[in-house]
Amino acid sequence: IRDRPMAQSMLVPSEAANERTNRTRSNNVARVRRFLEVRAASVFPDKVLVVCQEKLESELRKGQLPHNLEIAHFNAIRGRNEWQNVALIILIGRTEPSPSDVEKIARALFGAEVKQIWPDDKGGVRYTPIRRGARLRGGRGIAMEGHHHPDPRAEAVRWSICEAELLQAIGRARGVNRTESSPLQIDIVTNVVLPIEIDEVTTWEALQPTALDMMRFAGAVPVVYADMATAYPDLFKTAEAARKAFDRLKPRNPGQTPIDRFLIGLCPGFRSCSYRRVGMRGPERVLIYDANKVDPAGWLRAKFGDVKISLG
Repeated sequence: IRDRPMAQSMLVPSEAANERTNRTRSNNVARVRRFLEVRAASVFPDKVLVVCQEKLESELRKGQLPHNLEIAHFNAIRGRNEWQNVALIILIGRTEPSPSDVEKIARALFGAEVKQIWPDDKGGVRYTPIRRGARLRGGRGIAMEGHHHPDPRAEAVRWSICEAELLQAIGRARGVNRTESSPLQIDIVTNVVLPIEIDEVTTWEALQPTALDMMRFAGAVPVVYADMATAYPDLFKTAEAARKAFDRLKPRNPGQTPIDRFLIGLCPGFRSCSYRRVGMRGPERVLIYDANKVDPAGWLRAKFGDVKISLG
């Protein structure tokens, strides 16, 4: 992603932060969790490895994670081979010490004084911003903002802790040993530029799962807006909210295919069944579902009570 480093201060609640800040951070952890759920489902049942900051790992472990997902943290993965066959590796954030810590390490390591970054007008000590180019496959570059220390020895220390640790994490999946029959997908969810070719640059917002993604992950998608809102109140407060969410998908439906066929096309491998809620007038309604995850009869009764079901 090109728009943010996914720093620990964005993702992990702390006692030092106020209630509003911690609420925002907790919401960001929830967004990370939703992203991981959907990405893990995209390669299920193959394995996924997530590497992130240790404190974010602790936050994510407080909730249920997908069964095919394993999680580890930076600086605890060196030399490990148990993830050499994962289908997908996801890096979230990076390790980057403060400028003063980098300067202390550089002084001790090189036995010499290094240039110091002094506080700015607001008292903050920050790395010098620098533009770097992310190299796309095919030769084109994308300019991205990054961090840089003006002293070359301190910068070497910073790079070895930050960029080199990301490369170390990517190496756990042993991409160099892969063949055409065992490809490796790599998601780098930070704006740190690495010396590798990439296929796509995007943003954190663009990675967020849609409501359809979340229902697809759950394994059941009603095709009536009112039933979407009833089944997934955390996604849609009302039927109108569900309708508006699906209006955003209209560019992907230029022929105005009926919504049930349209959704089946967006949910490959899903089956469909018809159902009628007790007391409901009009035609039967349709549920599309993943038979590997959902028993349609049990799911419909859990969500809507007594229903009559016609399996396709």
